[in-house]
Amino acid sequence: MSTLNATHVQLKAFTASFKHTMFKSGYQISLLVPPPTTIIGILMAARGEYTLPRGIKFGYEFSYTSTGEDIERTVRFRLTRNGLSRQIEQGIMHRQTLFLPLLDIYVDEEYFEYFRSPASALSMGRSQDITWVEKLEKVHLRSCEHGKLKSTFVTDKIKTRGLVFRLPAFILNERLGVVRLNGPFKTYRMVIAQEGQLVESSGEGLYCPDANNEPEHVIFMHDLSG
Repeated sequence: MSTLNATHVQLKAFTASFKHTMFKSGYQISLLVPPPTTIIGILMAARGEYTLPRGIKFGYEFSYTSTGEDIERTVRFRLTRNGLSRQIEQGIMHRQTLFLPLLDIYVDEEYFEYFRSPASALSMGRSQDITWVEKLEKVHLRSCEHGKLKSTFVTDKIKTRGLVFRLPAFILNERLGVVRLNGPFKTYRMVIAQEGQLVESSGEGLYCPDANNEPEHVIFMHDLSG
């Protein structure tokens, strides 16, 4: 049985919306759980670096109070010989929005200092979804073979139920004025714990927090060591 010394940070916000990869126009449906790329972005913002945080493990859980619809103006671009050109006309987007989101992140112990004094503003992905640190603590995680997950994304290492997505492992935005660079696409499963009912799961990468009021509660830790 292996153990990890980790940081647990709980983030809150007023709103969140996570783009569904299968819908590009019209009504923008939100994923009900942030994809791993959103969590990586938060870690990079806390560190204040554009460099992908290699060599770490992270896990997370997500919940929200209710959903609704938001209307926002969007910037439109067109492709020219010189790259992307911004158009004068703006578009209007109807977007599904998650209200009062709560995000619990478990990550390597060194991130305790980064979240205690983040290098830049933290958000739930979009710049308008500003978030704040509600709780910050150091915890111990011990590996286990099975347990019950809250709402999260897992890889194909885990046997559980949920919707399958092909998503980029990470997204880099180092160059301005061009589209973002997607990392390799991987198969993920979105686990939804409805009405507080945790989801039975088993496989490699599950960890149980030592200070756990729910004996069967486990967290899946994504590995960026590759």
